[in-house]
Amino acid sequence: MKSLHQRVYTTILPIALTTMLAACGTSEEGTESGGTETDTETETDTDTGTNTTTPTTTNVTAGPTTDPTGSESESESDTENTTDDPTMDPTMDPTEDPTEDPSESESESDSDTSGGDDPVAIWATANPGGLDADTLSNLTVPLDAQVAALSVISDVLSIQSVGLNGNDGVISVDIPGGTGGLIAVEGLGANPQDAAIGLGDRFIAGPATELMAPKGVELAGGDLDGMVIVADVGAGDIKVFDYSGEGDVAPEFVVTDLGSSDAVWDVHYAAGPDVLYATGTNGDLQVYEDFAANMGDMGPDRTIVPTENNTKVSENLHGIDLDGNTAILTDVGDPNDAADGQLFVINGIGGASGDTEVDQRIQGGMLGNPVDLEHDGGLDGEALFVAEKSNDAIIVYEPNLLTGDYEATGDTEVIKAESVAVRNNGNLLMTTNPAGRDDDAVIAVNVPALGDPNTGAVMDRIGSVLSVQSLHLQGNDGYVTFDGAQVSDGGGVFMVPGLGGMDQDGEVSAVASRIWGSNTEIVAPKGLDLADDGTIIVADLGAGDIKVYEAGMDGNLAPMFVVSDLGGGPVWDVDYDDDNDRLYASGVNGTVRVFIDFMANEGANGPDRVLTPVNEDAEPVSTNLHGIHFDGATSSLLLTDVGDPGSDDDGWIMVIPDADTADGDAEVSLLIGGDATVLGNPVDLAFDGTNVYVAEKSNSMVIRYDNVLEMSGVENIPEDAAIEVERAESVQIQY
Repeated sequence: MKSLHQRVYTTILPIALTTMLAACGTSEEGTESGGTETDTETETDTDTGTNTTTPTTTNVTAGPTTDPTGSESESESDTENTTDDPTMDPTMDPTEDPTEDPSESESESDSDTSGGDDPVAIWATANPGGLDADTLSNLTVPLDAQVAALSVISDVLSIQSVGLNGNDGVISVDIPGGTGGLIAVEGLGANPQDAAIGLGDRFIAGPATELMAPKGVELAGGDLDGMVIVADVGAGDIKVFDYSGEGDVAPEFVVTDLGSSDAVWDVHYAAGPDVLYATGTNGDLQVYEDFAANMGDMGPDRTIVPTENNTKVSENLHGIDLDGNTAILTDVGDPNDAADGQLFVINGIGGASGDTEVDQRIQGGMLGNPVDLEHDGGLDGEALFVAEKSNDAIIVYEPNLLTGDYEATGDTEVIKAESVAVRNNGNLLMTTNPAGRDDDAVIAVNVPALGDPNTGAVMDRIGSVLSVQSLHLQGNDGYVTFDGAQVSDGGGVFMVPGLGGMDQDGEVSAVASRIWGSNTEIVAPKGLDLADDGTIIVADLGAGDIKVYEAGMDGNLAPMFVVSDLGGGPVWDVDYDDDNDRLYASGVNGTVRVFIDFMANEGANGPDRVLTPVNEDAEPVSTNLHGIHFDGATSSLLLTDVGDPGSDDDGWIMVIPDADTADGDAEVSLLIGGDATVLGNPVDLAFDGTNVYVAEKSNSMVIRYDNVLEMSGVENIPEDAAIEVERAESVQIQY
C-alpha cells in the first residue's frame, strides 16, 4: 500500500516527507481550516477547467444558463454565504455557505448499495447564481449525456408594483400558474437596507384571492384605511383586500364594472373626497365617486378621455398620481415601442368628464414605456418621478419656474423600472423586473436636492425559495433541501413525487409539497437522508444541528426531535444505516460523528464515536468534510473533503474501512486527489457498490471513479468519466 501523508499545515517539512508528498501528488492546502461552516465555500465560478487528461468528459450544460445579469451570484441565495451577492441578507447566518454543497446521503438504500439493482440514471442538482438557473438534472449512468433538466419554480415569479402608506408597503407579484399575489412588508419604507424580501410579513395568495395578474397597488387611507386596492389586469377588475390579511383570503370586495375599459393598470385613491381613479389600458380614465360607500357597484361615475385639439391622444394609460386637483398620467402606447411614451397633465380633475383637453402633453426624450409615476411636493421642491421601463431609467420632471410646465431635469439608470413610490422623506422605492425572477428587486433611490437620483439599498431574492441544495431519492420520489430568506423562516425540504420518471425538460414546484415555516425551525439545510420507513433526517448547517421529521410530513410542523449536541460543531451531510440504527454525519471541522441507536435514543447524548480520518502515520488528512456514504456491504465509509472553499484544486475523496467499529483516529485506505484530478470542491458523492459519483462544484462537473474499493494509498489520477453540470451541488443514483 502506498504511504498516506498528512496535508501540509506548516511551511517547513522534512525533505523526505516533502518529496514523498510530491510523489503522491498530494495538494498543498495551507493552514487547516478547522472546518467551521463559515465554510463559505465561496466557490467563485473561477473553476472552469476540466482536466485534459480525463478519459471521457462530455460538455453538457445542465439546465438554463446562469442569469446573465449575475445579480445573485453563486447561490444567490444559497443562503450559503458564498453567493457573490453583495445584497445578501445581513441577518443571514454566516455559517450558511452558499457555494458549498450538501452532500446527501445518497442513493436509494444507502446502507447497502452493493448487490442491488443496476443504476438506471444519475441525478444531480445544479446550483449556479440564483434560483432561475438551478436545476435537477437527469444524467445517463455513463455520464455521456443529459437526459433532462428540470427547473425549479417557487412561489413568486416576478415583482410588479409597490405601494406605500407611511412606512408600510405592499408589493404585487406574479406567481406560478398564471395567478398573482401580494406581499405585505411592514416598515418597508422606514430605513431600507440591502436584504432579501422573502415573503415579507405576510403573503396573500391562493384561489380565494382570485388574483390573476395584479399591477398597480394602493395602500389606502381615509374611509378605506387599512385596505389595499389592486388593479388586476389579468382578471379585468379591481380588488380590495384587508392589509392585515394573510394566505388564501378573499377580497373585501371586487369591482367588475370598469366602464369603457376592459382592464385597468393602476389606481389612485383620493381619501378626502372618497374618489377612486383607475387608468384604463384603452386610454380612458375611470372615476368612482363615493368609492368606500358604494364599492364601485354601479361602475364608474365618470369616464375621462384625454384629448388635444378635440382628438383623443391617449392609447394605453398606466401610471397615475394626483397633485391636489391635478392628475398626472402616463401612457405607454405600444409596449414594444421604446419611443412612443407620453405624460399628460389634467387640471380640475375633480369635475372633468368625457373628452377632456390635457393641460400639458409631454413626449420624446426617454419616454417609451413610462409604466408608473409619483408626484412629490416636498420641501426640496415639486417633482415628478417616472419609472421608464423600456429605456431602463427613472426620470425626474420639475416645473419650469416661469411657465409651470414640467421639464425633464435628471435621470438615473434602473434596469426595467416597473413602478415607483415616494417615501416620507422624499426618497423613492422602485421595483425592477428584468426577465426572470433572480434580478427582480425593490430598490431604494436617493433623491438629492441637486443632481441626479442615485440608487441605495437593494432588496431582492424574492420568494421563499432562494436556491436548491441537496437531492435525495427514495424510490421514485425526490426530496430536495433548499435555502430561503431569513424573513421567510429560512430553508426547508420540498418533495417531488415521481421525480425518477421525469425524463424530459420541464419544471418542478418547490412549494406544492414541502416542510417549511417557522415551526420547522430549519435555517440552512444541506444534506439529508431518509430512513426506510420514510423518516426524514436533515443536516441543518445554519442551525448547527440535525433535525428529524415524520415520514410524509408536509407543512409548517415541528420536527420529531432535534439533535443539538453534535460533538464538534455543525455537520454538512448525514447517512443513516437502517440495519443498525446508526447515523453517520460529516463535520465541516474534518471529523465524522457516529450516533449509535440513533432513532431509539434520538441522539440525546451526542455522538457515541467521533472519527478523525488519518494516514498511516496518524496524521489528519481531513479539514472540511462534506459528502458521506456508508456502504453496509463492506462497512466502508466514503467521504469527500472540499478543503478550502475558495480553492478549485484541493478536494479529496477518501475511504475509511471498518467504519462500523472505528473510533477516534481512523486510518483511511484511500485518498484520491491532486493535480491530475479535477477535485476542488467535491461537495457530494454517491456509491453504487463499485463506482463513486461525485458532485464537483467549483469545476462544475459530475465525475465518476470506478472500482474505488479496489484502490489503496494516494491516487492522483483522472476520473473515469465526467459530464458538465454547472455548479453541481449534489448527486444521487436512481436504481
